[in-house]
Amino acid sequence: MAVPVRPIFQNGQRLTAERLNTALEFLRTTVRRLSLGPLSQGVASGLEIFPRNPGTSDRLTVNPGVGIDGRGRLMVIEFAQTFTVANIQAALGTALRPGDFVEIRLVLAEDSGTSAAECAGTNVASVIENAVINLVPSTPISNQPPVSGTSCVNPWEDLDAGASGQDCGITLGHVTMTSPGQLQALTQLRQAVSVQVGRVRNANGNQVMFLGESSTGETGQAEMIRVGQPLVLDGPLVANNASTFHNTSRFDQLFGGEVQATLIGVNGSTTGNQVAGMWPQDQRVFVVAGGAGGFFAPTNIPNGQGGLTAVQFLVHPSSPGFISRPGVPLVADVINGAPAVHEFFQTSNTRALVGLSAASAARVAGVNSVPIATSGVVEVLVAAGTRAFSVGEELTMHPTDTTKLTTNDGGGVFLARAAQSSDGTAPRVAAWVIYPPQVSPATITIG
Repeated sequence: MAVPVRPIFQNGQRLTAERLNTALEFLRTTVRRLSLGPLSQGVASGLEIFPRNPGTSDRLTVNPGVGIDGRGRLMVIEFAQTFTVANIQAALGTALRPGDFVEIRLVLAEDSGTSAAECAGTNVASVIENAVINLVPSTPISNQPPVSGTSCVNPWEDLDAGASGQDCGITLGHVTMTSPGQLQALTQLRQAVSVQVGRVRNANGNQVMFLGESSTGETGQAEMIRVGQPLVLDGPLVANNASTFHNTSRFDQLFGGEVQATLIGVNGSTTGNQVAGMWPQDQRVFVVAGGAGGFFAPTNIPNGQGGLTAVQFLVHPSSPGFISRPGVPLVADVINGAPAVHEFFQTSNTRALVGLSAASAARVAGVNSVPIATSGVVEVLVAAGTRAFSVGEELTMHPTDTTKLTTNDGGGVFLARAAQSSDGTAPRVAAWVIYPPQVSPATITIG
């Protein structure tokens, strides 16, 4: 690789094409090295493709945008470009059939202008750096490896070395024909500009984010992001069903906001659902920001209505097995001198009520246990014949159908407050846990 040369101009010096080209090439190469050094090839901005899954259309659209190719050169698409099925077939030179995949690539095509004779001042020599979209036959994306972040050249090398036979372009995504005449754009293998440094610092110079440098004690996986300082989010944090909160994770009311929780994973069960919890072997109920319900929690509690925390408790052998869901009233008992709980029976003392189940009972390490809800929201069944009620009204166990709740019209012990209203026909509602259960005075009607 030639050593970079930065020309210096002086008064009275003859300005030649060679010196001007050297100056421009120095600036151009500097920009290219800056593009590939801290960053990488890929989409920098825009260049979205439509129609995105699950939508379909009879044409493919690529939006305007900017990309960086594998040699650090900028590629610009100024206007949206549209491709019909006929356009795609013409580019492929063959028919496009349902189930076929086509790779959408953005490449730079440099077209040299006509060289002018020396001293012919009216002629112009130039290079047109024209970004074009190439459509290339592809195998199904499920059969392809992940997108590589490796560029065509290293930023310290000759950026134009070995250019023959390589387009060094970037993949914007793929398009497939879902049915005759209908196209769908897929972005699972889309190349985007990525940060090449391993650590990100804040304005004070402190390391706040580490890329691919950390691992969990469970898997040893190093492909991850680790945040070294408190992470403050101004928007919602969404955790899907593959999310794991490892070891000492804690959600704190750092700024006085409400911490919400939810139940993640199948009621029951295996160590695959263990994240943080009450017993080492049974960690089904735990705190996670974001609210209950949603796409990942096994509950019908609406989004944003809060979550759930609980403590595990031993189930008494006299339990008939009705603790098969959240929201079952539980009463205290004793077995071999140790505290235990079971479902509330008609003959039970209401003063012995300890709360509502947060999930179904399950055998954990040979012990039948159930989590008792201590805060948040659970889903409860409403007994038949219960009157209409509003949000906030007291709910207690039904006198005969004791695994279900009804309005606390007679006063006494109540277990929850309604988080949803009912017109008198709702079979189940979300309810705020009252822990421990409280005693409400009987309603007195005057006049």
